[in-house]
Amino acid sequence: GATLVGSVLRFSEEKCPRLWIDTAARVAERRPDVRFMMVGDGPLWEEARRHTQACGLGDRVVMPGNQKDAAAAIAAMDLFLLTSRLEGLPNVLVEAQALGVPGVTTDGGGSAETLIQGKTGYAVRPHSADLLADAILQILDDSAWREAARQTSQRFVRERFSLSQMVD
Repeated sequence: GATLVGSVLRFSEEKCPRLWIDTAARVAERRPDVRFMMVGDGPLWEEARRHTQACGLGDRVVMPGNQKDAAAAIAAMDLFLLTSRLEGLPNVLVEAQALGVPGVTTDGGGSAETLIQGKTGYAVRPHSADLLADAILQILDDSAWREAARQTSQRFVRERFSLSQMVD
């Protein structure tokens, strides 16, 4: 029943898991009801786990490793957070919105193309834990916005990322 901010990611340098955790720590300072989930694996998984402990997040961050049904994990989230330094077109943000989960992402590469700024999520620049946390808190504090974003994001994905659109 807790509010859940999460991600599905590869724990590698370009995905910036440390920035993700620093952002979660800032959100946690202001919203004790929020929990966090980082699904995935990679060379920085153990370092990320240690960093969550060092940030005092303890049992507020779940890191279950790779999951066969990543879509079920995303569907359980209230907000999707992606902190990559650079992306092509991150499918995971499209997938989250298709499931009705708004996103907050760093504005790196094609990330901003996967959402409607201010309507289905926020692409943040510069890449800052404080700015990312502010965007997350803005979304979490506005249930009407989240409901509108849920509907808008699903429609946006159907219209912009459908098979016929991709072929065109």
